[in-house]
Amino acid sequence: MASHDRIFEPENLTVVIVDDQDPIRKAIRRVVSQYGFGNVIECFDGAEALKILKSTPVDLIILDLYMRHVSGFEVLEHISHRSVANDIPVIVVTGEASKEDIVKVASLGAEDYLLKPFQAQDLEKKIVKALNRYHAPIPLAQAIHAAERFYTAAKYEEALKAFDQTLELEGQSPRALVGRALTLFKTKRSEEAIASLHQCLQANPRYHKAYRALADILLEQRKLLEAVAAMENELKINPKQVGRQIQLAKLLLKLKRPEAAIQHFRAALREAPKQISALMGLGHAFAAAGDLDKSIYYFRRVRRHNPTDIRPLEAAVQHAVAAGELRKAEMLLKDIRKLSQDKHEVSVLLAMFYLQQQRDEEALAVLKEILAKDPNHPHALRISGTILLKKGEYNDALPVLQRVVELLPTAEAYNNISDLLILMRRIPESLDMLSLSLKMDPNNSNTILRMAQVHVMTQQWLKANFLFRRAVQLGASRESLVGDISECSQRLIARRGRQSA
Repeated sequence: MASHDRIFEPENLTVVIVDDQDPIRKAIRRVVSQYGFGNVIECFDGAEALKILKSTPVDLIILDLYMRHVSGFEVLEHISHRSVANDIPVIVVTGEASKEDIVKVASLGAEDYLLKPFQAQDLEKKIVKALNRYHAPIPLAQAIHAAERFYTAAKYEEALKAFDQTLELEGQSPRALVGRALTLFKTKRSEEAIASLHQCLQANPRYHKAYRALADILLEQRKLLEAVAAMENELKINPKQVGRQIQLAKLLLKLKRPEAAIQHFRAALREAPKQISALMGLGHAFAAAGDLDKSIYYFRRVRRHNPTDIRPLEAAVQHAVAAGELRKAEMLLKDIRKLSQDKHEVSVLLAMFYLQQQRDEEALAVLKEILAKDPNHPHALRISGTILLKKGEYNDALPVLQRVVELLPTAEAYNNISDLLILMRRIPESLDMLSLSLKMDPNNSNTILRMAQVHVMTQQWLKANFLFRRAVQLGASRESLVGDISECSQRLIARRGRQSA
């Protein structure tokens, strides 16, 4: 990367390398580091890259496509659709790329692509080409990039001055106007920011990023109806935004507009037919619209794409039960269990369904099948112990629940044993279990309530009073605990009165 080939200064630039394979990441780092880039950041997946992009001004991204958690496509979509710093050069370096992939990454703004394995000199050439283009001596572009770097780094006063200087070069630059409005919002000048965006849209009615910025500000202000209107306008102009379509659909669902939500979830699926959030969203939306059959259809589609994902089955059963369609819930679980790779997990769901419907013997029959093949299945053991506890068979329930704690020590498992020990009047042991539960989850209000109630049983009013108040601080209903807190306070007053007498 000879200095005469470039018009940028590497020592002032930040490069982000995103790849979930350590050897590839290190190989790319060797290529870029030897030429003196000031800051080289490695990210092991797309989710980590998105965190970096929120607060770090970035000059170049070298990006893999297929990664765990968040893909390179999602990173590209995030960059290309955000309101500021949306033209960061991205070079895709991937081990597989179909023609459709190449077209897609280009449409999302990728500067170039390179297939693995690659030659160092090929990557160098693409880096120089991308950065030369980004740092071309065009005054307006340079001014916008400088302002957006300040904005990304949360240096808002400097950003505001830089955007004002940019607007001196071109008074109606929509990108600069949007950046300035967002900066005004960050400096607590909300009304001025919103007014500025409306003015921008009057002059540039097709500039969808102004609608996006307006919607984001309104969302932060919890003005949901106005935000929905801005997002709908944004998506009329630029509908091929999978994430934004899903975001709007979820918001519409929250506002109890399931039919409108369905349209936007479907718009997301037209761009990404296997998008799990959109498929799950359609399941919830059709249930809210009263069409349980279509709801179950979309939850089953999620299972087809992710055969071990239990969430769509849990959601389908929940909606079926809420609709009073118990038979449909049961038949769905039985049908899936026949075909499933994770038969035990589906069987656990079926057992839980039976338990909720007070069909304990049928639940036990299903659990018996699981435990015959896997005697140490923790969830099956937990439900079995719960049923035994419910039937009053305490001595049989205790070793089962103790085994659950050995296999899968969770706060809930310790709480289950504590409940049983309370019923068996083994109070000190119950407190020990609750103490272990709190070590795992110190802010679990249910555990703290249990502990308070045990202290009431042992007449330790001061400790109980403190714990009831702590549970309220953590979200427990104050109204439901007023009587308990009052009783503790009265008992403490009475005790002090006796002591003083």
